[in-house]
Amino acid sequence: MIVCIFEYLFQKKIKELKEIIAKQTTIKEKYDPELIKLLHKGKVMDDEDAVDKYSIDAEDYVVLVKQLPGKPKPPVCRI
Repeated sequence: MIVCIFEYLFQKKIKELKEIIAKQTTIKEKYDPELIKLLHKGKVMDDEDAVDKYSIDAEDYVVLVKQLPGKPKPPVCRI
């Protein structure tokens, strides 16, 4: 059963994995998938990459970094 779950996740893109994390109800804090960065072996995982690109082993770990929302940028006035 667990192997099937991992095979399912490895077929997804990083962006989809972040959306799955954000939907979890067992996590104390809620995350906006747009503000999540995932790191593996010190490198930021790109949203458009497939999870299996990173060759994550059972002994490895993925770090979740929550970014703070930035201030909205003022509109650009073009004359």
